[in-house]
Amino acid sequence: MFDVNEYLNIGKFQELKDKKLFSSVKVSFDSIEWDNHLDLDPELLYDKSVKKGKKGVSVATLKKGCQALTYFHK
Repeated sequence: MFDVNEYLNIGKFQELKDKKLFSSVKVSFDSIEWDNHLDLDPELLYDKSVKKGKKGVSVATLKKGCQALTYFHK
C-alpha cells in the first residue's frame, strides 16, 4: 500500500485533492498515472509501499477526507 497523503501539498500533486481526478488513477507501464498525466516513479512506489497481495490498483477514501492509494505490486 502506498500512502500519497505526504505528497498532496507539493506542486502538481495538489490537483489530486480533487476526488474525481484522484479516482482516475490507472496502471501505466511499471507505475501509476492520473488523467492529468501526473505519475509516480516506480522505484518510489516500490520503496515506499507495503506489500499487500495481488497486482492491481484500487482507490480508497479514508476518514476526515484523506485519500490513500492502494497499489499492489509484485
